[in-house]
Order: sequence, then structure tokens, then C-alpha cells
Amino acid sequence: MHCLFCFMLALLMSKSYQLYSLSKPFRKSLTRFRQSVSSMDVIIPSSAAPLGRVKIRKRNFWVKRDDQWRLSGELGGGISGNKARKLLHFAVNRTSTAPIVASMGGHQSNACVAMAALCRARGLRMLYLCKPVPRWLRKNPAGNYARGLALGVELVPLQPEVYRRCTYDVIYRDQLLQQLIDDDDQIEWLPQGAAYVGAEYGISILAQELAEAFQGSPLRVVLPGGTGTTALFLARHLVKHAPNSLVFCVPCGTTAKGLEVQMQSLDKASGGHGIFPIILDDPNPKFRFGTPSDREWRIWNEIKDAGLFLELLYAPHTWDIVLRALGLDSDPDIQKCSMLYDDDADNIVYLHCGGIEGVATQLTRYRRAGFHFDDDDADADELLLTLDKNDGLNTVKSPTY
Repeated sequence: MHCLFCFMLALLMSKSYQLYSLSKPFRKSLTRFRQSVSSMDVIIPSSAAPLGRVKIRKRNFWVKRDDQWRLSGELGGGISGNKARKLLHFAVNRTSTAPIVASMGGHQSNACVAMAALCRARGLRMLYLCKPVPRWLRKNPAGNYARGLALGVELVPLQPEVYRRCTYDVIYRDQLLQQLIDDDDQIEWLPQGAAYVGAEYGISILAQELAEAFQGSPLRVVLPGGTGTTALFLARHLVKHAPNSLVFCVPCGTTAKGLEVQMQSLDKASGGHGIFPIILDDPNPKFRFGTPSDREWRIWNEIKDAGLFLELLYAPHTWDIVLRALGLDSDPDIQKCSMLYDDDADNIVYLHCGGIEGVATQLTRYRRAGFHFDDDDADADELLLTLDKNDGLNTVKSPTY
């Protein structure tokens, strides 16, 4: 009996452990065992995410370092940024007894890794619907894809047409998932990117932190938006604590209209408050989002040289749009946004949502696209090592009014 316990505990803790490689009866027994021995307590960080300062093109910006806001816990720690905010409710207030959690999205998704860490900590099986994984990545797992596998995620690659149908046909998706597990276990669904009602809980704490740091003064908060979840709930709660504040969201991976539809749907599902962020967008995009871009590569390096280390997908696109909306980059397609622009204002806050764990694979994509790395440009490992040493940006005390 003692040997069996040790064997199962070893499987539980092994980073290479994956449930789908085991027989069905043993897999179910092991799932129950993981649930019984898991004692991880996810603890809400006792302190607010710090504030930083960065000067870009002679303009000062506040930076809310949400990338440093982490959930703690023996097994589930390390989840940071907006994923920690959005999944805080799942971590501390989960009421479902379903032994399986399912979601969908890209195979390099930060959300997938965050969900996987929490599922593993709670002894839950996790299924993740995605599009086909490239052959080169299957042969040489890297980035969040590798992290997800190490955490036991069961990736379910689907043909593009099947994947698309799963995004809007809930009955079809649920039937597909039930076929995959081949038993009567219940499945708890977490929407792509953790865009669910429960995300409001953690983001409301973020709003309180911002308001307290600036003593309730009006703010202009800018952030990227994939599903718009963080921006929606931040806009809703920030005005409660800091009246006349505004939240600006830059669509990433979707159109302005698509982002608006997603936020309207989530707003309706969470009480229909009708308070929305302002969408900043380029009406005539010069390139497809996610494609290595010379313009965004230059912006990312410019901001890195100014002392702020960001991920290389959402952040440079957001800064590109924001700098143009502030009139700091001449572009006839984007006019100055009067609600954001103010020569004398010192109340623009960029929300650093995290995601820097994906920089290594993002840099690899830029290399493959033929982008030149100067001798003084560190490779991915060196950049991350540097970040570990100085956290990418010196933090400062809250402003005084």
C-alpha cells in the first residue's frame, strides 16, 4: 500500500505526467487521488501590484506592474498578470464539483498555462481545444505549448472548421467534449482567455488598487484587449472609486467591432451595467495582427531601451496605437484622441498585463521572419535573465496629490 501511495504521488508531481497516456480506470482513480491529496491554498497577494514610471518620446507614463501581481501557493503559484486577476475567482471561490475543466484557444496561450496550473493544483483534468499544432512545434515543444504539456494539459487539435463551430455552437462543443472523456464525468467550461463572469472579482481588486494609489483622482488607463474582459470590468469598477476615470482598450487579435460584441455579451451576462471602455483602433491596419512587423519590432525595442520589458505580441501593438492617439507619432489614419490627450496631464497609466514568459518563442518567430538582431540585443534567455535581476522597470512610490 505504501509503495502504491509513493508511485501515485510521484505521478502526481511529475512534470511530464499526462493523464491521457494512462488507461481509463487508472486515470479516473488517479484523478480522484489527486483531488484527495491536493491541499494547495491559493492566497491573494497581500500587497497591490507596484507602480512604475517610463518616459517614451519625452512623455511620462505610469505603469501598473500587474505582471508582478502573482497568486501564491505550493502547486499553483506563479500565475501572474491579468490571468491571475481573471482566474482569482476560480482559484478561491470555485463551487463546481466537476473533475474536468475544459477550455479552448491558441496552443501558445498564456491563459491555457494559467488554467493548467490551477487545475493541476486542484487535481483536475484539463482538456484544451485548439487548432492543429504545427509539426515543428510538436517535434520540439517550446514556450507555453511546452509549459501546458508539462502541466498535464490534454490538447485536442481540431480541424479549423470544427474549431470555428465550437466557438459558437455550445451544444456541438459539449457533445464533442463528452465523447472525448468517454464517461459520465461532468465538465466545467472556462471560456477562451478566461472571459467569464467570475473574472470580475479579481479585476475589481485591481480597480481599487489604482484608485487608492492615485487617491481617487481621474485616471486614463490604457491596455490591450483580446477578449476585452479586463477592460470591461476595470471600466465598470474604476469609476466607482475614481470618478471621471476612463479606460482605453486596443483590440488585439480581433476587430473593434468584434471586441465590442464580446464586451457587450459579457456585460449582459454579468448584470448589464452598460459601462464600457473606449476602443482605440487603427481603421486601416497596415499588417495582420500577430505577424512579425518591423514597426512593432522597433517600438518594442524602443520601450525596452527605455527600461520597460514587455511581451512581443499585444504590448507593442497597443503602444503603437496609443502613441499615435497621443500625437507622438505622425499618422494620418489616427487622429489625436481628445479624451486621452492632455499636454499637462500626468494621469495616463499603462496596464502591464504580463505574458513575458512568451517572449522567447515570440523572438524566435521574429528571427524566422528574418529580423535582424544587433550585437547588443540579448537573445531570449539573456533578456529573461536580465528581467529576473531588475524586474524590467524600477518601481516607485504612488504619486502625491
